[in-house]
Amino acid sequence: GSIKAVGEDITRKPILEKRKRVAFVPQDRANMGASIAANIAENVIMTHHRLDQRFTRWAGRILDFKQAASFTDEVRRKFDIQMSSGEAVFKSLSGGNQQKVILGRELLLEAPFILLDQPTRGLDVGSIEYVHQRIIDMRAQKRGILMISADLEELFRLTDRIVVMHKGRVVADLVTEKTNVTEVGYLMLEGAAYEA
Repeated sequence: GSIKAVGEDITRKPILEKRKRVAFVPQDRANMGASIAANIAENVIMTHHRLDQRFTRWAGRILDFKQAASFTDEVRRKFDIQMSSGEAVFKSLSGGNQQKVILGRELLLEAPFILLDQPTRGLDVGSIEYVHQRIIDMRAQKRGILMISADLEELFRLTDRIVVMHKGRVVADLVTEKTNVTEVGYLMLEGAAYEA
């Protein structure tokens, strides 16, 4: 297969070149989206420290902890993260606040495209509303968004199109406003359109 972002094939590009174009919020935040043993600030600056020179000194060899702390505070304010300090371990955060850290980190990369895999799974209602609003904000900025979700209400609220997969293959590509939950649910379960 191939990976194309912003009209460019990035399949064979180095990971940092891919990260300039694609932000990623994984489904499994503890194992794929963060280092749970690291502190919050270290998790916030992941990738940023490689793409933005203000986070390092001596040609990228040493982290600038003052800049990391400042950026962590910016992410905390912008994404309403409840934490004691950036020095606290990531795993001390609630699930919703962990997700906000990852979402904040990835959105502030300002990549033109973002992949969101089950972005609200396991979150409380307040955190879900917050994440939904950030996704709506991204749409307003004309950033490309690919959201993977089993939550049909979420898909209908946030998407322009719904691509349905069944057993590893695409079975439908639908305009959200021209379909309904029943049709999409049936396609997900049966892999074919409902015939009356």
